[in-house]
Amino acid sequence: MYSSRLVLAVVELAARASLSPREFESFLMDRTRQAAGRGAELVLFPAYLGMFLLAAGWRFDDDLDVTREAIGNRLRWAYLEACARVAQAAGVYLAPGSILEPCPGGWWHACYLFSPDGAMLARRTQLHVNPCEAARGIMGGNAVETVATPWGKVGFVLGSDARYPEVARILALQGAWLLLAPAAHPAPGNPWQQLAGLWVQAQSNQLCAAEACLQGELGGVSLGGRSVVYAPNEVTPDATGVLARADEEGLLVVPLYPDLGAGVRRWRVFDLMQAGLYARDLPPAYEAADRGGSE
Repeated sequence: MYSSRLVLAVVELAARASLSPREFESFLMDRTRQAAGRGAELVLFPAYLGMFLLAAGWRFDDDLDVTREAIGNRLRWAYLEACARVAQAAGVYLAPGSILEPCPGGWWHACYLFSPDGAMLARRTQLHVNPCEAARGIMGGNAVETVATPWGKVGFVLGSDARYPEVARILALQGAWLLLAPAAHPAPGNPWQQLAGLWVQAQSNQLCAAEACLQGELGGVSLGGRSVVYAPNEVTPDATGVLARADEEGLLVVPLYPDLGAGVRRWRVFDLMQAGLYARDLPPAYEAADRGGSE
């Protein structure tokens, strides 16, 4: 039986670098406990949080390969172990942003979900990469899967995936009622470009979505955008589809109700879609793209 209400916390942060593992865990613990103290049961952090563990001065564009051994052999495990301990100590479900993981030929951009007992419930990778990310060696993943929680199924939308409608649609068809998006938008933040991503997915799939944004500079890249919690227009007081928006670095704590998706069931929204076409046409299209568009 699913819980009828989720208290979600969305943490907006200024980027940092050169945190030791102990400093990183203390930093994460402070903000997670602050959220838990305000009643949060699930806490979402921005993208690239794990990269705070790298030494100051590294750059996305110049020397990611120099960091490969450090991330693969030491920092990734320091990040994951700290996240597990923080989730357990704070007694919350923790979505601690993301980190770059070495993989054959490049990098995965990966995010996670931890349970209150410190177990890793899910690892998800970004599926689509933009030209800048591809130039840095970041590679797209190949799986779209929801995660079971006490409030129902949720899905992750990481990085550029917010602008590819099939990602959110597949998650919604799998039963997700909430999308979690660890984000790091280029600065200066453009609210209209940001709305063209996750807000559109919330409306077109009639679900809730939360976007935690990173601010400042990390790895030589300036970041902006504002953290937002979205819902279908019809259930927001001013019909904007926005439940809450951050005005500065800080914390959004928002109660969400999984039965917001009742409209999808009542009006058979998904029953009227040609979902079979997705299974028939999308895999060959992606396979052709992987071969360089030869077909």
